[in-house]
This record gives sequence, structure tokens and C-alpha cells, in this order.
Amino acid sequence: MLQGLQRFLHKDVSIVQCDGNDLVALEKSRSMLSHPNTKNDEPNSLLGSPYDFEKQAYVCEGFGKVYMLNHLDAPISGLIFVGLNSKVSEAVKIATEGRKISK
Repeated sequence: MLQGLQRFLHKDVSIVQCDGNDLVALEKSRSMLSHPNTKNDEPNSLLGSPYDFEKQAYVCEGFGKVYMLNHLDAPISGLIFVGLNSKVSEAVKIATEGRKISK
């Protein structure tokens, strides 16, 4: 599955780790956007795919959705966590909002 994700990643983004629950840690550089704010931002975003703001997910044709679980501002480098399925991603978001897990 990670090979499928790899083809959508920006060249300056790397996969740090993936667990058996479809949670993935990505490392982004400080100039990289977590997600595009406009269509023109797509070339400088984590993934080279359209972003669905309502679902908070990249839509990767032929692969599926990649759900954003946290964000970092562009001037900050670090880890971004994404989910590869909606159920696990929603559970992580709820746990984070309920402060059962923290960054």
C-alpha cells in the first residue's frame, strides 16, 4: 500500500513509518504546505493530488483518500500524520479533539 502512496508524495516528503492500522507518519520540509490553500498551491503541497477541504483529505486517483490528521504551518518542518481509511482517521480525530491523545 505504501508504494501506492509514494507515487503521490511531493519529492521533499518522506514516509517515516506506517502501522498496521493505515496510519502513516510523513516528514515534511519547512517550505512545504500541509495542504493547498488554493489550486496554485498544489505543486508545493504534501501530495500531488486535489484536496477535499470538507473531508480534509487528498483525493488520489486510483489510490483513494489520504486523510490529514494534523497540520503544520509552512515555515515549520516536522511530522504530519495521515490516515489511509476513513474509520481509523475519524477515530484519531475524535480522540485528539477529546484530548485522549495529543501531539
